[in-house]
Amino acid sequence: MDAFQHKRTGRARRAVDAVLRTDRRVLAALLVATVLLRLPFVWSPLGIDEGGYSYVASRWLDASGSIYGDQWVDRPPLLIAGYVLANALGGAWALRVLGILAACIVVLASASIAGRAAGSTALRWSGLVATVLTSSAMLQGQTVNAELPAIAFTAGSAWLVVRALDARARDALLLSIAAGFVALCAMLVKQSFVDGFAFASGAMLVVALVGGAAGRRRAGVLLVGGVLGGGAAASLVVAWAELRGPGTRALLDALYGFRVDAGRVLESSNGAELQRLWLLAGVVVLSGLLVLLVAALVGSVRIVAGRQRIDERLDPLLVRATAGGVLAMGAVGLMGVLGGGSWWTHYLLQLVPAIAVGTGIVVAAGPGPARSRISRIATRSGVGAAAATVAACVVAGSMTAAGEVQRRPVVVGDWLAQASRTGDTTIVFWGHANVLQRSGMTTPYPMTWSLPIRVRDPQLSSLRSVLGGPHAPTWVVRWNSLDSWHIDHDHRLRDLIDERYRQVATICGVPVLRLRSIDRADQLPATPDAAACGTATGDSAGTLDALR
Repeated sequence: MDAFQHKRTGRARRAVDAVLRTDRRVLAALLVATVLLRLPFVWSPLGIDEGGYSYVASRWLDASGSIYGDQWVDRPPLLIAGYVLANALGGAWALRVLGILAACIVVLASASIAGRAAGSTALRWSGLVATVLTSSAMLQGQTVNAELPAIAFTAGSAWLVVRALDARARDALLLSIAAGFVALCAMLVKQSFVDGFAFASGAMLVVALVGGAAGRRRAGVLLVGGVLGGGAAASLVVAWAELRGPGTRALLDALYGFRVDAGRVLESSNGAELQRLWLLAGVVVLSGLLVLLVAALVGSVRIVAGRQRIDERLDPLLVRATAGGVLAMGAVGLMGVLGGGSWWTHYLLQLVPAIAVGTGIVVAAGPGPARSRISRIATRSGVGAAAATVAACVVAGSMTAAGEVQRRPVVVGDWLAQASRTGDTTIVFWGHANVLQRSGMTTPYPMTWSLPIRVRDPQLSSLRSVLGGPHAPTWVVRWNSLDSWHIDHDHRLRDLIDERYRQVATICGVPVLRLRSIDRADQLPATPDAAACGTATGDSAGTLDALR
């Protein structure tokens, strides 16, 4: 028998196996709660990023010449492939169902990790925290941006790592290969999500340092398996990039080179990013995320350092290895949230697996009398976060049912769809890719988000070439000022639009223009009244989301 396994025989193994059997009802209840918290949003319209990814996915298989057909976006192919699947299944509602599936995976994986390491109480607390945070409207958990599917992969990878630590020698290699493959899949959804590899590294380090010779052998197995699994996934992407995609160099430039250039642009931005940072800080406090994060990380430090007594019914090495993985994953997640420079609130979802697993083991790892103040703080914070999430979901769900959320983009997009003819095209200034997607039209310009425009076309020469050329868009939507970020400081873009376009309608306060050269006798659709446009609070995050 593997020497690393001897502590997992007898009473400890039977106790853990009993937990995983008897807590199935708890897991089922948590999954039902996850579904119920997300149900109010199934029929809600697509957000800005969701609409943009959906549009890019619709163009990926229809054209060639760029990373995704005739469109450019700095996101990996697995994310866009998910949107291709959602489009094929039915569009927005299908995407929401896939989001429910991803959230359930996070809940199930997080709870299973904590339960295997620290018992029944850990399973329940970890599952509860994962349920409330993945569905928190304050974290935009109801949307299916890149973060939600990515954390499903990172949580799944972490679960495979814990299983590999807890498995017989002949199974550990296969599990670690699978963990490496799944961890790299997270990076193929959002390129900065190295959290799965971070968890494995933290767990391996603890096992190697504390587990003696057997622990070092097991850490070596995890390392080899992770490299093999990650390498296999990377090889598939390279093969796609070379055979069907833009080439490996172009793909890496889009995913990583672009982010370096974008960081420089964001440093000289107009202050909207700083406003979002303050908003992010407020959300961290109000959602309960801050206290949960501190409790999970500080408690994990105590466990790894051996300052927390561990219940004798548990395997102390597995508990400490899991805590080490939580520390590494949490540190990488914090760098990902704070280091990007944009600070959208849905970036906070990256922290959910580390917080959920960490909370579970911190609350439950010690014997009853020895549970620390940190564990009590984590317990109370978990209850507070649950209450805050339920309240936020009730409010956000009722707003969605009333049609308040994302109403303006829907109204403008639907009006454009009615006003357009077959073959018409459009450009929306700046961003608001969900309006483009909703209109049903295509765009002759390859970038539908504002940041890529600011990075790749800062002088707007390509944009002016499109607007002034023979394939100019039929419609122009001036959602934001043309001189946002002082990008049109010389007014050349404004003058070109004034020369070639005339305003034909104002929809929900948004000017809509059409080419002057197009002479149509048909009547334009009626202009929606103010009630149809909804309130300012219903327009997602308002101005901050508009400049996207």
